Amino acid sequence: MDMSYLKKPDKGVWFVFQKDVKVKIKSVRPFETREFTKVNTFEEVQEGITFTRVDSDKTALDIRCATIVDWENLKEGKKDFPCNQENRRFLLENWNDFLLFVIEKSTIIEKGYVEHEKILEKNS
Repeated sequence: MDMSYLKKPDKGVWFVFQKDVKVKIKSVRPFETREFTKVNTFEEVQEGITFTRVDSDKTALDIRCATIVDWENLKEGKKDFPCNQENRRFLLENWNDFLLFVIEKSTIIEKGYVEHEKILEKNS
């Protein structure tokens, strides 16, 4: 099975979100997910016992932010609304339609990688 595509950076895929608004979304690889989990892991002491906890909400938000590469035609008034970490977080935390769109499209991309692997395996 040729796994060379995993060594290439995922540049993302453009999807139409609403009318003339497009969002470029990429997959988040397992090692990236582990890093987000590690960053959001902390220790908590309760009654003298130390527990390791993961802030799963923050981890999920970090992963969703990482799937967004760029967008076009999002405005704040007449000015462009830049695609940066702060604005990604803002949209994902405050605009449910946008959050659901990002989840749906990133899932499609992930399924595409699985299908790609199945095709490669079948053809070998």
